[in-house]
Amino acid sequence: MVAKAGPQYLDFGKRLTEALERAAISQRTAAKILRVSDEAIRLYCKGKRMPDDEKLAILAKLVGRPIAELRYGELATLSSLPKPVTVADEDELALLECYRKLPEWGKKALRARGNELLENFTPPSPANPYGKGRSTSQ
Repeated sequence: MVAKAGPQYLDFGKRLTEALERAAISQRTAAKILRVSDEAIRLYCKGKRMPDDEKLAILAKLVGRPIAELRYGELATLSSLPKPVTVADEDELALLECYRKLPEWGKKALRARGNELLENFTPPSPANPYGKGRSTSQ
């Protein structure tokens, strides 16, 4: 017997259900507007299915929420966004491109080795209190 897969889009389903309730729109009404079956809306709200981009845009407009907020949750504030990465030279760019191609376990191993190298070859600083390398200002 094959086990049933759990809800893949559970957070989306919860957000959609709450947004429909706040907008006082029934699932049946949403289904009619989207031109999908009642079952499709039920699956969206249970987090078992994600609507395509076109239907998601209609849903977002229907409930008065941005598409990204409906799909991903609360919108990030500008201060919480990562700062852009500046690449100093071709070597750094090559390293970055290689890193991005690694599987997650490879990235984790590379970060661990990078931390080890920083600890052993850079001088102590507020950002690296365990640094064992020599200070360049001697």
